[in-house]
Amino acid sequence: MSMQSMDMNTIEMSDSKRVIERSESAIGRTIHNYRLINQEGQHLKFHSLRGKAILLNFIYLDCPDMCILMSYSLQDLMDKVDPALKDKFVILSVSFNPIEDTPEKLKIYGLDFTSDFSNWHFVTASVQSIASMVEELGFIYKKQDDGFDHLNRLTLFGPDGKVMKHFYGTDFAPKEVETAIKDVMSGNLVPSKFALTLNEIVLSCSFYDATSNTFKTDYLLIGTYIIEYVLIFLTILFLLREQIARFFSRFKRESDKSHIA
Repeated sequence: MSMQSMDMNTIEMSDSKRVIERSESAIGRTIHNYRLINQEGQHLKFHSLRGKAILLNFIYLDCPDMCILMSYSLQDLMDKVDPALKDKFVILSVSFNPIEDTPEKLKIYGLDFTSDFSNWHFVTASVQSIASMVEELGFIYKKQDDGFDHLNRLTLFGPDGKVMKHFYGTDFAPKEVETAIKDVMSGNLVPSKFALTLNEIVLSCSFYDATSNTFKTDYLLIGTYIIEYVLIFLTILFLLREQIARFFSRFKRESDKSHIA
């Protein structure tokens, strides 16, 4: 199996709809027990982390900007998260470039963001394992002359090892991630129907910006949705205008009678 995901020849980074569909297909999935190697050169089995929530992001160490921004966001999370929650989750920053990103390099990189590797591991694995892991988690990356184009995404696993949620982009709100960790640890694993619908709207109102490797809000599309919903609402009001008028007229009469009485 090649290092790159098998579907990379058919899915381009600019094809945001298919990128999201592939990414979201991993939700609810339990991945294999990969044998990882951390920044100390020690082996770490993925399933050995069960019992805690896991935040996993993919990086490569020569990434000039986006991976670094994501790592700073995770550093911010670690600084601001409820101290009582710190032993409830671990972060896995996984290099998808194992040939270049050795344990020694991972440690040097990691020390820029944390001095405590007990709950933030910088890991990689064999070429075959990385390829399989990328495939299972619906991650997207593509080799370019000067590096990789890749999806910026943070994935939350529940304590049972199941994929529960993705956070897209490089700037994660600490409170949002903290709340999600608390939810999965308390067994509140399934978002409400409203939240699911809202997530779908947010995703459909985003587009992938290949220049910055991030998902950005499509304000024109959001504006279109708002106008459509307003028009629908006004149409309903127009069609029901007589019933609405009768209701308020009856309400006014009853209110007047109560005052007279």
